[in-house]
Amino acid sequence: MSEVIGKLSKPSVFLFSEFVIIVLGVLVALAVDNWNESRKNDEIRAHLIASLLNDLGEDANDYSQFADDSELRAKAAQLILSHAAGEAVNFAAEDLTAGEALYLLGRTSRLETVESTFQQMTARGTGTSIADSELRIEISHYYGLARDRADINETLMPAILRYRAYLEELGVSYVDRDALDIDRVVAEHRILAIIRELGLWASIAERLTADIQAANEKLTARLQSLGKNQASAAL
Repeated sequence: MSEVIGKLSKPSVFLFSEFVIIVLGVLVALAVDNWNESRKNDEIRAHLIASLLNDLGEDANDYSQFADDSELRAKAAQLILSHAAGEAVNFAAEDLTAGEALYLLGRTSRLETVESTFQQMTARGTGTSIADSELRIEISHYYGLARDRADINETLMPAILRYRAYLEELGVSYVDRDALDIDRVVAEHRILAIIRELGLWASIAERLTADIQAANEKLTARLQSLGKNQASAAL
């Protein structure tokens, strides 16, 4: 009887061993797949963070330039309007000449944001590699704010072009700088009105740029922190 039981138990042990090997094989395969997927997500996230930080760096430079241009344009408009009102204006005290102030009003300036990485992230769904949902929302908020603030271009640029056109009607150009006769320019009511408008829009542009600059700095800091944490975890 014991011999019969022994013969029956051998196939059972073999089947059980084979079952264990299969299960272990499946578990190992799943573990490898999970590791590969995790590594792939880490690579995507690292690339995404680096690309976003690069874009944000370009944005920061552009915003700073636009803010500086807006400040100078507002100051130039105020000086010219004061001069037109018969007030004693010392352009040199502002490191400007009258011609330079007239030039600053006509200089091209746009609020630009680099969206290439964000657009790719949205189209390909790679944003999910960033596990922090609040950070993903902050990224979307930043680019939404940037598009909203860029609306200033639709009001500022047309005003700049009108200013240039009015000067051309006088037979001069904003790039003539010190060759421009400021008294002749401000004697034209249309030009004086557009200078006042340019000063207003430049002041508004300064405030709008401050908002997007603050959002840029905050998002940059968070992404830099995430990048450092990921690099530390990889060591």
